[in-house]
Amino acid sequence: RYKMAYTYSPSFRRNTWRLLNVPDRDGILIHVANYTRQLRGCIAPCLTHADIDGDGVMDGASSATALDLVEQALLPYRAKGYEIEIA
Repeated sequence: RYKMAYTYSPSFRRNTWRLLNVPDRDGILIHVANYTRQLRGCIAPCLTHADIDGDGVMDGASSATALDLVEQALLPYRAKGYEIEIA
């Protein structure tokens, strides 16, 4: 279980959800990414999986739409934070 905070990300120039107190890690964000090469340990929600660019690696499709849904669901928790369980 990890606490999350809705904070400003200079990289994305917007507020994003950040996982806190992850052992040996820092800066784990939940953000849009359709390709695995766009991630360095962050979390990218998606609605489906497909090999979008034909490189043989499954990618996450509709990431922006999925992130919108996540952010809508977490809207009531922006001020006080949230706790997520990753299994």
